[in-house]
Amino acid sequence: MSPSTARPTGDAPPITAVVLTQDEAPNLARTLASLAWAPRVLVVDSGSTDGTLEIARGFPNVRVVAHPFETHGRQWAFAVAHPEIETRFVLALDADMSVDARFVTELRERFLPGEYAGGTVSFAFAVDGRRLLGSFYPRQLRVFERTRVRVGDRGHTHEFEIDGPVYRFRTRVTNDDRKPIERYLVSQIAYSRKECARIRRGDRLRFRDRLRRWGLMAPLLFVASWVRAGGPFKGRAALRYAHERAMYEAMLTLRLLREDEEATASDSLADPPGERR
Repeated sequence: MSPSTARPTGDAPPITAVVLTQDEAPNLARTLASLAWAPRVLVVDSGSTDGTLEIARGFPNVRVVAHPFETHGRQWAFAVAHPEIETRFVLALDADMSVDARFVTELRERFLPGEYAGGTVSFAFAVDGRRLLGSFYPRQLRVFERTRVRVGDRGHTHEFEIDGPVYRFRTRVTNDDRKPIERYLVSQIAYSRKECARIRRGDRLRFRDRLRRWGLMAPLLFVASWVRAGGPFKGRAALRYAHERAMYEAMLTLRLLREDEEATASDSLADPPGERR
């Protein structure tokens, strides 16, 4: 039995797992198999046409509901407030994430007995099943009291926030996205558009956003990602991870440079001759 499908010993933790889906057939079976211990898994789907729904309905502990997608934040807000969730806590996972028996044991023996409002997790990235040594994916709040969590949008993705004591899980959650490259490219184009809008608004800017404007983030991140993922020790998996990260950053930088140039040109045309700023 693989770690992703191993069942933990002891009683099942009183927690509902929630998974968002949209055409996640290449990933969903692994995710749901890793949640076989959960009394209830709520899958919130936004119009899948690739077999995702058939896969979800093949698991006896899964309930599928449909909800049109607007933004990641709004989709998660709908999901965690759904009336079919009767437990105090929610485990929120993307469709390409999975947990193992060690995580469930930690959830039951360390998190639930404590007076925690939520728990943050770190991620073990994998490429077609091969785990990388590391990644730059940040630690995130993924376990929380559903009535106390605040859900919002930040750039291209969502953000969970909660007040109160927060537990740091030691066991990592596996992230292994196996969707086709064409689907990956389409999603990255959309993400870069949203991140570009956030940066141009000046919304919670960080130093990395300055590097993006200067056109330096993509080459710097390629080298850093390759080293962090394991470099030559992880072979083509590390190389692919580095290229994927750098490709997204290159698309984002191109958008920023293009829009900055267009804004400058527009300002120049709007100014009368001899009065340009």
